[in-house]
Amino acid sequence: MTTASLLQSIQSAYPDLSKGARRVAELIVSKPEEVALSSAAEIARQLKVSESTVVRFASAIGFDGYPELRRTLQEDLLRHAAPADRLSKSAPRRGVANSPALRSFQADVTDLSATQRTLDLDRLNEAAEMIASANEVHILGQRSSFGLAFTLFHHLSRMFRGIRLLDCGRGDVADQLAHLEDQDLLIGISFPRYSRTTVETCSIVAARGHRVISITDGPLSPLASISAVTLTAYCSAEPFANSNVGALATINALVAQTAVGNQPRSVRSLNRLEKLLDETGGVFRNGREARAPSKKRGKRS
Repeated sequence: MTTASLLQSIQSAYPDLSKGARRVAELIVSKPEEVALSSAAEIARQLKVSESTVVRFASAIGFDGYPELRRTLQEDLLRHAAPADRLSKSAPRRGVANSPALRSFQADVTDLSATQRTLDLDRLNEAAEMIASANEVHILGQRSSFGLAFTLFHHLSRMFRGIRLLDCGRGDVADQLAHLEDQDLLIGISFPRYSRTTVETCSIVAARGHRVISITDGPLSPLASISAVTLTAYCSAEPFANSNVGALATINALVAQTAVGNQPRSVRSLNRLEKLLDETGGVFRNGREARAPSKKRGKRS
C-alpha cells in the first residue's frame, strides 16, 4: 500500500473507528514520521491507548499488521531523505535478481501500478476541463520535475494556444505571472524533496485567487492544500533518485483526456502542425527526411 492509498483508507474508515483508533489515525496524518520510527507499544503509551488498539487499527485500514503499516511510512520517509543518505542505505545484494538495475525496474513497475490504482478519474476530468477552458496555461516544474513540465508543455502546446512553460532560470517568474487573469491557470509539478520555488509560486498564485492544478505525490504534499485539483502519482526512490515513471504516466493520461475531450479542436491543431512539419522538412517519415519542396529556378538566357 502506498502513502496516498493509506491516507485514503484512513479517510474511508475514520467514521467507523473507535475513539482510541481515531487518535492513532490523527497521529499518522499529522506526524507520519513519528509513527514510522515508533513501535506499536510506544505509540500506545504516547496516546494512552492499548497496544491492541494500535494493532487493530492497522488491520482495520487494510494492513496485515502494524509492522507493514510502519514500513509504508518508513518508505515514504526515505523518499524525502537526501540522495546520499538513500544511496548509503541501499546495501549491495548478491544475485542477478537483486541487481540495482532490476530493482530499479521493479520499483518503476510498482510505482506505475500504484499510480493507476489510486487514479481519480473525476479529478482527472476536472483538470482536463480546466485546461481546455483556460485562456492561458502556465506550467512550472523545477529540478527533476522540469522534464515533466516540459513534456506536458510540449503535448498541450501542439493542441492549444496559450500554453506557457515557466523558465525560472531567467530569474523573472514574477514578471512572467504578473498579468495572470481570471481564466488563466497554473500547473505546478513537484515531488519529494519539493522545490521551494514551485511551492511558493503556486501559493502566491492561489492566494491571488487564480486556479492551480498540482501533480505531486499525495495529499501530504505542500502543493495539495493550495490546489483546486491535485493529481497524485507515486514515486519510489530506488536506489537514491525519485522515479518519474508514475508522474509521466499521469501526465500522459491528462493529455489524452484533454485531447479526446476536445477532439475537433485538437485534430485541427495537430493537422496544422503536420502540414507545417511537412513544409519545413522537420521530421523523418518512413525512414526518410521530409524536405520542403524546392522552387524551380528559371532557365538562364
